[in-house]
Amino acid sequence: MSPKMFLFTVLVGYQLFSIAGAQMVISTLDPSRYPYIVRLRPSVTSTFTGVGLIVSSRFILAQKTFSFSNIPATGIEITEQTGKIQFAAVKQSIVGDKYAYLKVCRKFNGATYPMTSSRFSSLASDNPNTTMLFFNTTSPVLQEVSPFTVMSASNCTTFAWAPSSGELICIYRNLTPGSCLFFTDDPRNYYQAPVLVINGHPHGFLSGYSCSSDTITSTWYFYNFGYDRAALIQEIPEVTIQ
Repeated sequence: MSPKMFLFTVLVGYQLFSIAGAQMVISTLDPSRYPYIVRLRPSVTSTFTGVGLIVSSRFILAQKTFSFSNIPATGIEITEQTGKIQFAAVKQSIVGDKYAYLKVCRKFNGATYPMTSSRFSSLASDNPNTTMLFFNTTSPVLQEVSPFTVMSASNCTTFAWAPSSGELICIYRNLTPGSCLFFTDDPRNYYQAPVLVINGHPHGFLSGYSCSSDTITSTWYFYNFGYDRAALIQEIPEVTIQ
């Protein structure tokens, strides 16, 4: 085993010791907690849901899945937490195909996702104040799952081999049996794609994951909104809170 591999095993083992015995906790959130979050679901399948962030009255930031060619814009169902439903009119891949934006015809009247630079963590140290938000495939009620711990940017690069640029955010694995079930099951009958939340603010969409026997077995990676903030603001036609 190389020194780098040994260090990775020791560090992650320490982090796992602190959280592996903790049960995964899933909570139902009131719509007022994150009023700018909507559920996204493509009409081509009933087994996949994603999280969208309302960034202005007509535009939603979404994960790249919603720009795939087999998903027509008008087939993407957008459900507010209050239950209001509409469908996308336009979809577009952005920021090197890491994200997508959706445009709607009926304006949103509520809060929009804050993208001011001060809202994003510097990732200077490991942070256990971390959760994920997701929607069940059958309900527009927002769910929160914990516990998770985000790696510092340096640990993410050194021990999880992520780019040193800060493009990705890493979370330590959680070996609690069933820790993957909020996202998918072992036969992959459903996918409930989450958004990563650090210090109460959404920070990234899932980029890479590993689940084995319904358990998180390795580092998960998320595209970092803070790193891509300028590009997102430039490429989404309208962003209210910059």
